[in-house]
Amino acid sequence: CSSDLIDPANYLERLEEGEPSDLDALIDAIGLHNLRNSVFIDCTANDQVGIGYIAAGRRAGQLVGLPRDARIVAVADCNRQHAEAFGAKHSCRVYQDYRKMLEAKDVEAVVVATPDHWHAVQTIMACQAGKDVYVEKPLSITVVEGRKMVEAARRHDRVTQVGTHRRSTEAYHRLAKYVQADKIGK
Repeated sequence: CSSDLIDPANYLERLEEGEPSDLDALIDAIGLHNLRNSVFIDCTANDQVGIGYIAAGRRAGQLVGLPRDARIVAVADCNRQHAEAFGAKHSCRVYQDYRKMLEAKDVEAVVVATPDHWHAVQTIMACQAGKDVYVEKPLSITVVEGRKMVEAARRHDRVTQVGTHRRSTEAYHRLAKYVQADKIGK
């Protein structure tokens, strides 16, 4: 196979039918298009989880593909113009201070898409505020920060996920099964 011939939507099905595989082409084909299905786990059909975004820059914009049972309710960014543009595009409230957004009752989970050095502080504060957290990689700058983040999530009984998309998508779970079954790889 060559990567220009692979349709990511049906590549794994074709692999199941015994067609030759090219792992690099598969990884290129899958890419991040599965992100839309991997950011949050679906909740019950009658619920909609209110999501707040901490940061409104390029990476936050790449993380807006939510399941139908989640909705963006707020965004916080220290750059007011970025926050207002994101808020207008997604019809949500705008904050310039993420701490104020964490006080909102309808924000049940947050996406932390800020520069790396902010991840620990914002994740810990979100857990303390009773919010579940999706935080972009890297989790933290230091081991100590990472441990404090885990402690906060456990202490406040919060669901957290770090943005390692290729480990989170259904396509990669299926790919791992192919490797384990010796259908691809050596």
